[in-house]
Amino acid sequence: GNSTSLLDYTYVHENPNAGTNYYRLTQYDNDGMYEQFNAVAVDCDNMNSTTTLSTYPNPSEGSFYISLFTEEMEGAGVITLTDAKGTVVHTQDVSIQKGNTIFHMDNLNVAPGMYYIKVTNGNTSTDIVKHSLR
Repeated sequence: GNSTSLLDYTYVHENPNAGTNYYRLTQYDNDGMYEQFNAVAVDCDNMNSTTTLSTYPNPSEGSFYISLFTEEMEGAGVITLTDAKGTVVHTQDVSIQKGNTIFHMDNLNVAPGMYYIKVTNGNTSTDIVKHSLR
């Protein structure tokens, strides 16, 4: 809504990647103007999960990154993008390393919408994450 007074906001990232995570706030006004603030680093070393998957920026305009942190998966893997109907619209062979690996996704040639992403390594798969393409 609208406000002329100072407002405080909080955000809890329920499943951050282990290690350092970066967050940046972008404030959009009703007139379409926006202000983007500096990124902040948050150390998330005390994670219980040994495999986490995330995408950024989310939503994106087509080009985005997939961040995979894993202690369990290593070697040949496959990234799978599935649309809201359950149809696989893109697969990409990748090399998975223990620790944090970043994959760049670009030129997917898919329509704007919500997509579901997972990474598979043999019989092991990550949790599925949602990614919105504009």
